[in-house]
Amino acid sequence: MKTLSKSAFKARALEIMRTVESTGEEVVVSDHGHPCVVVRPYSRSRDVRDVFADITGGMVLHEDPDLPSFSEWVDA
Repeated sequence: MKTLSKSAFKARALEIMRTVESTGEEVVVSDHGHPCVVVRPYSRSRDVRDVFADITGGMVLHEDPDLPSFSEWVDA
């Protein structure tokens, strides 16, 4: 991952964005040595169903997750 100052980024912004787009490598832009912005290629968000498709149906819930656990009732 490459790091550039704000002034260096400003001078070569279009060139840097084209490089990021073609290589997929992220560039960190810093302000006085502290990272402040990451320039990375845009990627579409995946649908939640696509993300969890491989584990769908593999988990079974036997109780209501909103109910208090037994340990919460011990002190009562």
